[in-house]
Amino acid sequence: MPFITQGKTNWKLLLIVIILAIIVGVGALWYEKGLKKSYQPVEIQKTETADWETFTDNQHGFKIKYPVIGWEIQYGSEDQLSVFDLYKKGSEAYSGISGIIELLDSSCYNYSWKNIIENADKCFLTEFKDASFKQEIIINSNVKAYEIEVKFGPIQLSRKMFGVIVPLKIEYKDANYRPILFLGYNLDSSYTTEKIRVFRQMLSTFKFIESPVSSCIDSDVSVPNNEYIKGFVEFNGVKHWDECYGVLNHLQEYYCAADGTNWKVSDIECLKGCLNGACIK
Repeated sequence: MPFITQGKTNWKLLLIVIILAIIVGVGALWYEKGLKKSYQPVEIQKTETADWETFTDNQHGFKIKYPVIGWEIQYGSEDQLSVFDLYKKGSEAYSGISGIIELLDSSCYNYSWKNIIENADKCFLTEFKDASFKQEIIINSNVKAYEIEVKFGPIQLSRKMFGVIVPLKIEYKDANYRPILFLGYNLDSSYTTEKIRVFRQMLSTFKFIESPVSSCIDSDVSVPNNEYIKGFVEFNGVKHWDECYGVLNHLQEYYCAADGTNWKVSDIECLKGCLNGACIK
């Protein structure tokens, strides 16, 4: 139907065309803004957590608040990969919110975080699987994090989790890896709505420890030729004993970092073999 018929304007058709053009234009603008917004950092909204306790991890250089009323916290094991598990009283330990240390392989240092997460099987030493990148977020002015969805743990016990990874500022004892904190909640269990609320509140309290408190003790640091003595390093209440490995001619000798804020391990070849955590004289 033409706009002008026998010298007269078809106002009805013209009005329909104008309205459709406006709808298409507004829709395109909204879509474009939506795409841009999805790739912009999202700032965590801070909430009141004054009555919460503070969890401080000197080894990994961070602290974070957590609720105590109606919640239980279980601290990590000696391997220090599981930092803590926070869960509702009466629930299973792994049903709630967890802090887990992941180790990033040096071969992935130059990747973008999106590529690192999409190649989790290759880039992370521990049991990160089927990871998908969501978006970058801003926890506070000093901390950026990256939202992900992931499966964690051995196949038989894996749990689907949603959370963030935070690159830590500390050096790991093995220069081939960089420690990363994963903070997330279990998607396969109950009370999800409450977990999400608490999780986001916890994120708003996350801070790096600029000057971690020294808490490392080396039992044989003052002993000459201490590779012939089985000693240990005690860090944050956890002991790491010297140990033999390989074909029993190598020793892992634990010692404290120079500033006392972490522990390290050196590889010593024992010429006469290694026995019970010490080189044979």
